[in-house]
Amino acid sequence: MDATSVWQSPAGGVWEDLTNWSGNRLSTAEDVVAIVLLDGGKARLRTEAEVAWLRLDGGLRVTNGSLTTTDLEDARGALILDGGGLAHATVTGRNGFSVEFEGFSIVLRDVTSEVDATAGRRTEIDMLYVEDSMSRRV
Repeated sequence: MDATSVWQSPAGGVWEDLTNWSGNRLSTAEDVVAIVLLDGGKARLRTEAEVAWLRLDGGLRVTNGSLTTTDLEDARGALILDGGGLAHATVTGRNGFSVEFEGFSIVLRDVTSEVDATAGRRTEIDMLYVEDSMSRRV
């Protein structure tokens, strides 16, 4: 699937900054989004955002906002939910991809995770609020 909105700052930056996006415009619910970052680079989302599909290669930190997407696919790096949320997503990550939970309040809404159970990952969560349903396929 070809991206209709591409991240322009390989070192990272703030999602809400128009100069970080192709065409100097924020992604919309209809966009297929590609974020490719250098090692250690992180994009930060601090508001509400909705995209049709997201390919993430690097780090995305959601802080006090939320990301709504149908698919977070072919992911590498990390999705960090730091007081933020993820909604309506099927998450498909490659070996080495992680979803990290930081902060006090994290919300997952209608999220499906398709992961390789042989990756040897362990998840420890102190407090997690799940709305609707959450399933895990291995």
